[in-house]
Amino acid sequence: MSVVTRIRTSAELSVPFTREEVWGVLADVAAYPDWWPARIRVETAGDARQLLGSEVEIRPRMGRLLRFRFEEIEDQCSIRLRFFGGSLEGPGGFHLDPEETATHVRYEMDVFARGLEVAMLSQVLPLDRIHRARMRRVLKSLAGRLKHVRRTADREASNAARIPAEATDRRRVEEEAARKAVGEEAAARVAPQDVARDLTEDDEARRVADDVTARAVAEEAAGPGADVEGGAVPADGTGSRMRALLGRLGQWFRDQPGPGSAPTPETDVPPPPPAAPSESNFEAARRYLDDLSSAAPADEVRRAFAEAATLQEFPHRFLNAAVTRDLRGILAARARALARFKSQRYDLTGATGGGSQVAMEVRFRGTVGSTGDGFTEGQDLEARLAIFLKFAAGKIVRQRTYSCFEPWSRQAERRVILDERLALAGQSVASSSSAGRLSGPAAGSDFDRARNYIDALNARADAEAIASFYTSDAVQEELPNRWTPGGAHRNLEGIKRARQRGLIATTSERYELTGATGGGSQVALELVWSGHAFEGASVIPQGRRLEARFALFLTYRDGLIVRERRYQCA
Repeated sequence: MSVVTRIRTSAELSVPFTREEVWGVLADVAAYPDWWPARIRVETAGDARQLLGSEVEIRPRMGRLLRFRFEEIEDQCSIRLRFFGGSLEGPGGFHLDPEETATHVRYEMDVFARGLEVAMLSQVLPLDRIHRARMRRVLKSLAGRLKHVRRTADREASNAARIPAEATDRRRVEEEAARKAVGEEAAARVAPQDVARDLTEDDEARRVADDVTARAVAEEAAGPGADVEGGAVPADGTGSRMRALLGRLGQWFRDQPGPGSAPTPETDVPPPPPAAPSESNFEAARRYLDDLSSAAPADEVRRAFAEAATLQEFPHRFLNAAVTRDLRGILAARARALARFKSQRYDLTGATGGGSQVAMEVRFRGTVGSTGDGFTEGQDLEARLAIFLKFAAGKIVRQRTYSCFEPWSRQAERRVILDERLALAGQSVASSSSAGRLSGPAAGSDFDRARNYIDALNARADAEAIASFYTSDAVQEELPNRWTPGGAHRNLEGIKRARQRGLIATTSERYELTGATGGGSQVALELVWSGHAFEGASVIPQGRRLEARFALFLTYRDGLIVRERRYQCA
């Protein structure tokens, strides 16, 4: 009997809310304890303010401890997580698909449990059905949370609209009562003949208001319980309230227009604008991509950048040398792109980061609208981009872009190249029959392992030594570049062969780490590579010193690389 039990299941539910609403609830990890089912007790760990890298512990009443970490996101489409360190190990996630008036939510897991006890239990209990039932309860609680969030938002909007009207009505009632009270007091204290001889009715009312205000000020200065003009002021707070009311009445009458003066329209001072909600760096990065995908002019794109921002773009199919732009250059490049392309779209395919940095993997699609600068009207372009952003005070202060354009320019070329690539991928990325863990360097953090991997490349480690950094079912994807125009997909054997060819083709090489960020199980690296070509090598120019900048995205599982993507700019 196997001591490893696989549990693969999922649950689905359509909720009558937009994908943005569902995403907002799922991304608010800190609020999970507020809405997950009570019988599935949940606690958050780590920095729950950021989705990527946050950890959640589940302590079901009838079950063992579960723990998972959020590892990857696709913008408002899916959240991938990994169970670890508890009774289950393996991937899972939430996936959102928009419908006409609803959003279809799928919660899935493909995990395994170790131990003879679990294996025996699986023979008598349907573990997958048990976990599916828990998933359904979570999705129903999600629907309840969405209803609560919408009701709260509707109530706040209603209150915001009602409060100004209520304030206006209340002010009108108070003003009417003030007029009546002061008028009665004036009538009681002033002799009719005096009014007729010296004052108009409005002048007398204004004088009485001044007397009332003066008395209120005197009472305030005397303090509670003091005797002002023979009258004791109550010490129970009634006097303070009365003084405040009398003061307001006096001020109101002093502000009224006198006889013969033109009435001034009443104006309400507009309330201060609400404070802008705080925005995470990941949200700011997504908004920046949305601006790039739209027809937003350069002035609107500018809002994403700090005044001292710089953008560095490395060589690609349409750029022979690296360029660095300041803010003015960034905005000029945006204006040129709007004039050059009929359409362009930037789709986020993955993101990681921490602190002030965000590393994004983006799929670009565009159609050229005018010929020039190496472009042809009607040309269809597609590229995979690695974009590294550094933020300060919510603004981008530095951007580095690694672009890998596909080699086609027409849809017919695209179909032929993709068919060829698919055929090669079928031979090269087929998983090994024993998809497991190889012996290799697993100590330390994923960042430590990534640095050890770079050190091994610098030490000219052979193919077997490099293979020890990968799982046996690892996949390496090299995006199209000048040295490998069609790109490449490699399994572990392909990775070893590529390493052997690289050692033969170069006499020396150097990998310099210039930046790193990451979260969860993913590490994103920026590197400068340099090397000398071996005399007689056919893949690259002979004898030349070569340089390249590239971005490396590594996904780890149990301390080993399970997926690698290379964005190379030579």
